[in-house]
Formats: sequence, C-alpha cells, structure tokens
Amino acid sequence: MVEDTKKTNGFTMFVESRLGDILEDMNIPSMRKDISNLANVRWLMRNISIQNGSNPELSEAISLLNQHRKNLSKPG
Repeated sequence: MVEDTKKTNGFTMFVESRLGDILEDMNIPSMRKDISNLANVRWLMRNISIQNGSNPELSEAISLLNQHRKNLSKPG
C-alpha cells in the first residue's frame, strides 16, 4: 500500500511538472496557471484551445489536465 502511494505521488509530481512546463509556453492568464486549484484546471480544460489551438503540445496538455483533474477530485 505504501509503495502504491509512492508511485501515485511520483506520477502526480510528474504530471504537475510537465503540465507547468507546457502551460508556461501557452497564451493563458497567469492566475489560471495555478493547477493546484480544481476550478482553474476545469477552466483550462474548457478554454485552453481557444488561444492555443495551433500549439503542438495542446493534446498532451489536455490529457494531463484531465488526469490531474481526476487526481484532484479524488476524495480524501
């Protein structure tokens, strides 16, 4: 059980780090780049493609946002 928690925490850290790197290069309001806030993650999922539709990392960002949203939504 402890080993699973370590793997989950490591994956979460990877997702947050990679997502932060991708979002830095996108046209997104600074306040929305705080991905520790579930409301911002949901906002990004709805709006990220509006100004960034031609960004080659858009699909990866959307996938990571979806995974991160699921992690933030987990109870407890």
